Amino acid sequence: GLDLNEPLYMQKLEEISVVGDPVINVNCQHVQSFDADLYRQLICYPQEVIPTFDMAVNELFFERFPDSILEYQIQV
Repeated sequence: GLDLNEPLYMQKLEEISVVGDPVINVNCQHVQSFDADLYRQLICYPQEVIPTFDMAVNELFFERFPDSILEYQIQV
């Protein structure tokens, strides 16, 4: 189950490290409440923003789980 005391998407990265399914679904409402400008950019320019999300998520994942081996990179 989810731990409400831990950041949601960090828990999702941990789940990826255990299960090995490198896909993470991001709730756009979470993006909007976190950073309205980023949300606007995501909606207006998804082809540019989503690959940036992919790169950032993979960087965070391998910083936190350096010994993990995934079949392919995490996709947002």
